[in-house]
Amino acid sequence: SVFQGEDHGTKVLSCLAAQTSGIMIGTAPRASYWLIKSEDGQYEYPMEEDYWAAAIEFADSVGVEVVSSSLGYFVFELEGSFYKPSDLDGQTALITRAATMAAEKGLLIF
Repeated sequence: SVFQGEDHGTKVLSCLAAQTSGIMIGTAPRASYWLIKSEDGQYEYPMEEDYWAAAIEFADSVGVEVVSSSLGYFVFELEGSFYKPSDLDGQTALITRAATMAAEKGLLIF
């Protein structure tokens, strides 16, 4: 559920979608939103990159044009499971490759 667990996504959504006259107006209050949760929240495991890739694929399938994602992966809970600085080259990490493929299909990824 998008209403359970961490609330970071809710806070980001409020920056985008808020529309309370005279109090707060987000950057895109009239846009339509899909709330897609791919993060475990408790732990960081490599499979979360798979979850993110699946979320992007779903987003593309329902016609999403712009993706706001504040996730990134560097170190995971599993011993020996991490990206070296040299892996952060825009070509190695699964999440980076998935974002590149989505961008090549026309999705704007932020």
